Amino acid sequence: MLQVVDLALAKPAAVRALSAKGFDVTTHGVLVEARSSILLASLQAEMEATEAASAQDQGAQDSMTKVSAPWFKDVPANLTASFAPEANADTMQEAILRLVKKRFSNLILMPIDQVDENKPLPDFGVDSMIASEFRSWFWAVFRVDLPFLDIMSPQKKLATLAGFVEEKIVQVSAK
Repeated sequence: MLQVVDLALAKPAAVRALSAKGFDVTTHGVLVEARSSILLASLQAEMEATEAASAQDQGAQDSMTKVSAPWFKDVPANLTASFAPEANADTMQEAILRLVKKRFSNLILMPIDQVDENKPLPDFGVDSMIASEFRSWFWAVFRVDLPFLDIMSPQKKLATLAGFVEEKIVQVSAK
């Protein structure tokens, strides 16, 4: 019984450690199980309290950034919330690449500064499970149906995926 208690105490610390390194710990399958819901709720409340304090300072700055980014006006209304964190990017493709890189970094548990957007995805160890979750994320965030085989292809890189997403978003907004 002592080992179970020790393991239960170690998991929150490990999750907090990953979160402190910048990984999004709220979207991994383990944390959405019913057994982990209390831990997840506690961690999310802690993160929200911290973010709320800094959000007041950033609120005015963020709204000015959205207005000043010339490409932001071309973002469809249903996607503005997804792009808001990266509204200060110089181009839409750069904003997409930042979001894609951040999500990919969380999926493979590699620090974002070590993720090379010009490196083929299979070189990062992308398998069908990661590709499937990544594809679902593309649809949830950008409303773009990214072919599964594109994610698994040795010719595809994060930069090319970002270009594909931008192209699809521009096509939709042009209609």
